[in-house]
Amino acid sequence: MDLEINQNGTISTLSQFGVYNIEIQESSPELEMESRTVKGRSGRIFDNANFKKKEIDVKGRIKVPSISSFYEKQDFLNGFFFSRVPYFIRKLVPEQDELYNFELPGKTSGDFNEKKRKLIPWKYRHEVLVTKEINFSFKGRFTGGLVYDLQIHFETVNLPFGQSDARDVLLSGGKIPYNGTETLSQLEVPFRIEFVSDGGQNAFYFRLNNHNFTFNQASNLESGTKITVFGHEVIMNGENANEKTNYEFFELHPFIENAYQTNFKGKIRILGLVDLFK
Repeated sequence: MDLEINQNGTISTLSQFGVYNIEIQESSPELEMESRTVKGRSGRIFDNANFKKKEIDVKGRIKVPSISSFYEKQDFLNGFFFSRVPYFIRKLVPEQDELYNFELPGKTSGDFNEKKRKLIPWKYRHEVLVTKEINFSFKGRFTGGLVYDLQIHFETVNLPFGQSDARDVLLSGGKIPYNGTETLSQLEVPFRIEFVSDGGQNAFYFRLNNHNFTFNQASNLESGTKITVFGHEVIMNGENANEKTNYEFFELHPFIENAYQTNFKGKIRILGLVDLFK
């Protein structure tokens, strides 16, 4: 296993920094519940609940030839991972799950070591910051120097969910493919629904789950007219068109068929669609 780090489009892996025997532990999102009490009544009255954050702990091991080399490595890892600007991390997992394909301590090199195998990116990533000091613990001396274990603690920022890479989807068949395990809302993730008209109509609707978007204007739309629904704004050919709509937003839900209905004449795409995972 390995960890991919994406900082402003620059991609690195933890193993590139000499870290091996990498283990990644990912928590479920922490739920924050709001409630109140009423005098003379037992229990609590539920008001609201929101997911707050996820925590990801990454463990590994490093070898260094000397104590000065260890301090250099420590300074580098602190400088690289501690940031005021959030970035993305993603697990890299074996393409083939060969659970017992490893070397025992002392078999060849004197330390546990996974055999080289092809790693592939996991289906989602997390936007994170390091919120605690990187923990280093001395494990012993080997022929070439010193061995340390390390642990890096990440916490999610913005969304407390794993996020797939964004994709564009051309709608057809009355259903929208959604593979996540958490509701995707335009109020949290800025995906867009784009309508490109074939012309010949001045009004249309688009209904998805319990949300119904309507558009109406006096004259017919021209062929090629582009209307984009952002959730907080509607843009038609580059200009605000909120006054021609009912100002709706959309959500996609897990574990159901996200069916839509529409009388729109033209092409409909979802831009920037992501799957969210708890």
